[in-house]
Amino acid sequence: MKKIYLVIVPALFFGAFGFSQKALIGVVKDSKGNYVPGAVVSIKGTKISVVSDSVGRFELTSSEELPYAIEIEQQGFGTELLKVKEFPTT
Repeated sequence: MKKIYLVIVPALFFGAFGFSQKALIGVVKDSKGNYVPGAVVSIKGTKISVVSDSVGRFELTSSEELPYAIEIEQQGFGTELLKVKEFPTT
């Protein structure tokens, strides 16, 4: 079974009511570095999910507190589970 990987870039958004919205912006790639379009990227245990675009890009916005698990699913690749403990700094 092929493996998929995730490249994450952190972003921080603030809502109108003072709730902190954090966004994971990233790209889903396979083990050879090819983009994986149509992958479902979600926060495990929630209804928060997005689908990667034609070049594997996605933006997952949530007010969920860290740590949480990101689940990546795509037909033909299986499911990958990644733990997010902290947002990377740029």
